[in-house]
Amino acid sequence: MLAVGREQSWLCQRFLPSRLLLARNSLRLASQLPRRERRLVRTVAGNQSSTNSFRRQLLLGTACGCGLCVYAARSSSAYQRFFAYAMATSMREYEEQIAPIKHELFDKAFQQGPVRDVVEVGMGTGPNLKYLAADTQQGLRSVIGVDPNPAMDRYAQRAAKHAGLSSDQLQLRQGVAEGLPLPDACADLVVCTLVLCSVKSPGKALQEMRRILKEKGQLLFVEHVLAPPEQPGLRLAQRLLDPLQQFASDGCHLTRDTLPLVRASGFTKVEASSFMLEQGSLIGPHVSGLAIK
Repeated sequence: MLAVGREQSWLCQRFLPSRLLLARNSLRLASQLPRRERRLVRTVAGNQSSTNSFRRQLLLGTACGCGLCVYAARSSSAYQRFFAYAMATSMREYEEQIAPIKHELFDKAFQQGPVRDVVEVGMGTGPNLKYLAADTQQGLRSVIGVDPNPAMDRYAQRAAKHAGLSSDQLQLRQGVAEGLPLPDACADLVVCTLVLCSVKSPGKALQEMRRILKEKGQLLFVEHVLAPPEQPGLRLAQRLLDPLQQFASDGCHLTRDTLPLVRASGFTKVEASSFMLEQGSLIGPHVSGLAIK
């Protein structure tokens, strides 16, 4: 049994056993970090004197799920860099599964009318840039990516380069979905994927996205959501594990019912569908669609 330092809260000691699987995965991911990033994660742990201390602190502070520990860890740029690295390396399988859905949605959005100015809310590491780059021949002028985590920027820039977007086309800004640092009616298309699950106020975030859309502009969304009543077992599991998911995944909720919020946000038309991405998965239930201002 790992010794628990005096600086750790009693919650760590009480709930440590239930967090071991999550902690093991976090430690495995941390061991894959480049040397420079490992040094940064050590600052999250708050003790660089020994490898054992670093591993213990990472286990208990970053991965245990205790609110006090996670709050302290997330306040540092080191945690932001660690989380950005985790998103860049752990979402490939998900992106492969969701790719057909995204291809269809982006193609449909481009067919609705000219898309010159795009804003992606919660751009993260830039997995959607390849879909936007496919429309460059149709007159795509600018892509503005807004994300609260500045450590995501270098991954997004790398994804843009790989997709074929020029440095003049991509702009990255730091901000939150509930208060976008952008003027009214500046975007033909707003992209929002796996964002409304983690924002503090999804309703307010949707109002902001609608605000920055031009008339007849489109909101493209893909979100994992609460399972339907027809899947009571999965629905119950999501509710039970939602607190842990929030602590371990940067505020992500398993129980958001997003589609009614989109429909209630003042869009003139909402075309959406529900689907199961991976049977039995906690984030398997999804909604996706286009909402027109």
